[in-house]
Formats: sequence, C-alpha cells, structure tokens
Amino acid sequence: MKITVLHHGFQVGGGGEKVTLSLLRALDRTSHDVALRCVHPPQGFMFCGEDGQVTEPHRGGRGGRAKGTLREGADARPPHKFTRVRLSLVPQGGGDGDGGGRLRAPDLHAEFRSLFVGTDCDLLVVTDGGFAMEKTDAPRVILYANSDLSATAMAFTPGLIRRPFRTIRLCGNRMAIRKKIALIRDLRAVVVPNSESTSRVFARRVGTPLVKGVVYPPVDLGRFERLRGVPRERRVATTGRFSHEKSLVTAARIAACAGAGWDVVGTAVHPYQRAYLEEVKRTASAGARFHVNGGQGAVLDALSRAKAYLHTSSESFGIAVVEAVAAGCVPVVPDNSAHPETVPYESLRYCSEEEAVEAVRGALDGRYDGLLPGLREHAQRFSEESFQSGMLDAIGRHGP
Repeated sequence: MKITVLHHGFQVGGGGEKVTLSLLRALDRTSHDVALRCVHPPQGFMFCGEDGQVTEPHRGGRGGRAKGTLREGADARPPHKFTRVRLSLVPQGGGDGDGGGRLRAPDLHAEFRSLFVGTDCDLLVVTDGGFAMEKTDAPRVILYANSDLSATAMAFTPGLIRRPFRTIRLCGNRMAIRKKIALIRDLRAVVVPNSESTSRVFARRVGTPLVKGVVYPPVDLGRFERLRGVPRERRVATTGRFSHEKSLVTAARIAACAGAGWDVVGTAVHPYQRAYLEEVKRTASAGARFHVNGGQGAVLDALSRAKAYLHTSSESFGIAVVEAVAAGCVPVVPDNSAHPETVPYESLRYCSEEEAVEAVRGALDGRYDGLLPGLREHAQRFSEESFQSGMLDAIGRHGP
C-alpha cells in the first residue's frame, strides 16, 4: 500500500512532531511504500532515495529546507536513517521555487492546499491536526487528532481580547475551524483521537461513526528513567512554549504563592512568544529560572532537579505531564480536558489557583510521594510501542 504521512513542518518540536516521527519509524519497518509530505522537514534525518539525502539544520531564509548528500565524519550520523520512507517536499508558500528570486512572505493557506493535492497514495495519514485539513485527491484519509481544536483559535490569536481587531481575528479563526470540521465530515475521514477527551469532542463535531478507537501519543519513557531517585530540590518545573494558551503567567503566580523555586523550559521564537516571555518574567518570583530555547537537555536538567511538575493549561493529551511522571516528579495539573487520563489521582488535580498552590506545597513537602509508583505504572500505557502498535492496527483496518 502506498501511504503518505502529512505534517506541515517540524519547527515547533511539540507533540505533533513526536507523533509523526514515531509513526514514520514504525512504518519504516513495514513493507508499505511510505512518503513524508511536508514543507519544513525534520532536521538531520536521512530519508530513502538515490542520492542519500539528509535534511540539514535550519539555516534561516526559506525555512531550513536545504538538503544534500550525507557527508563523512560527525555529519554522517543522523538522528535516524529511514530505509523505506521517502521525503516529498512542497515548496514554501505553496508555489514553484522562490517566485523568480523575489522575497515574499510564505502563504500558509497555499502551502496547506498544496500539501493535500498530488499526494499519489492509497492512504493519506494526516498528523498535523484537523485545523490543517484541506480538500485532497487521496482516496482514503486517516486523521490522527492530536488536538480537539478547542485551543487552536486561542493559539492563533495571542492576547486576543486586548485589542478589538484581535477579537475579530478570533471570530475568523473559529469560523475557519468550523469549515475544517465540515470538510472532515465531507471527506469521511477516519478520526483516530489521541485521548478519550479528544474522542468526545470530535464525536460531537463530526459524528460518532467517523471516530475510531483512541491511540495515545508516544512518550519516550525510557529516556527519563535515569532521573528517578536523584536528590530533589524544593523546586517546581514547567515545560511548554511561551504562548498565551499555555497559561504560564498563571503557573508563575502559583509557584510564587507556593514559595517554590520555579524552572520553566520553553521555546520563544516568534515575536509574540518573546513578548509573552517578558510578561511571564514580570510575574515570576525572584527564584524563577528561565530556560529559553534550550531543547531536551534543558528539559532533562529541570526535571532532574524538581520535586513537582506544574501544568496550567488544558490539553488534548499532555505528553509533557507523562514525561515528568517518568522522570520522578509529582504532577500537579488542572482537573479538565485529558488530565484525568494521565493523572488518575484527584488529589493532584486542581480547580482553582488556591487548590493548585496547596497541591504544590503538598508535593514539595513529600505528601504525595506514595503516589509515585502508581503514577509510573499508569504511565506505561503511553509508551511508544503502544502508540506504534495502535496506529499500525488503525492503518490496517481503515486503509483501502
């Protein structure tokens, strides 16, 4: 079977990117003809092809889409070498080349439209979220719903209520999402949700018949096991990009009120993210430490020091929460969205900032240490092996 996996780009490094790469690694072990279709490819990965192409690190300009023959030495060890997966790049802006050498801003709408046509496959697997859905010539479509779309409009409109035109943009984004939902119904796309919470939302929006069994996202649990049992400080860790929908200002207030040192690790690439970072810094206490654009090394360092992990946004799943559990941190999360699925103990879920402050203090004092073995056992259901098995089964059952 010819399978195309579609994901717009890998610049964010979040849950959607982890899902896509894990699925590609699983498909690389099958006999299927597989292609990754994207605009911005993952950095440093080597794909199947006659010229031994490897995607190179981001170099600015046109999105780091340069690629070439794999060189000898240190550069000859890519993060992963695919033996079957090919790379199918769509030009940035959705057009051909660079428009005759003229500099221009990328047309995201054109990019998404181009991604969904000319797929040349029997089955299209979309891992970029339902907001990316466009009309397609693929005969069958599976959408891995890594978001319930409830926070998407908020994410697209930072600081939405502060100025009237941003409220107008918010309304436009919500209308666009409604159109995407209608398109999913029209395409009869099979929706594979990433949690029971996401499943319930999509069942209401597209109809129960299109929503199939839940496949939880992959969490690399083994990468964090070495952090268990290391001495902990009276610190709280939080990870996530510096965007309004992540509610990091709220996390800063909670950590400060709890009297805890706070390590926050996140990306701040775009101007609105950098502006939000400054807002978080103004709210945080003097003991807060900010690890900006530090990558996985900064995440591991923060989780190795922290006694507790604080999360303040709703999540369709929340890979970061499960990673913190695997690292030996006590999670403190909101009592909403998919958090009851990842954190099964009510005492670790809060409904107000006051409850969150009390839970953080209890975690720092060791009140919940006895829950850690149960949390780690519960986290095993979110392993990468479980995700890959579930997705290959879904592709086998719902493909042509």
